[in-house]
Amino acid sequence: MYWHYHKEEFAPNRADPKLPILSEQQQNATLKKLEESFGKVIITSNPNDKAPIFPPQEIEVQHPFMVNTT
Repeated sequence: MYWHYHKEEFAPNRADPKLPILSEQQQNATLKKLEESFGKVIITSNPNDKAPIFPPQEIEVQHPFMVNTT
């Protein structure tokens, strides 16, 4: 399990997060709030395996306090 600081993840040279259901102004305000939060990545495969059984998967997990909020 790896924690990461969203301010670093959302840096222009790292990620380009998009929130398509929000206007550009709402998106910018939301991302500004999220910058000071942390995220968690859970790796369920052994990175030393030569041939994984399944391809890598990324699951989006939403925090219960952030679901359906604008």
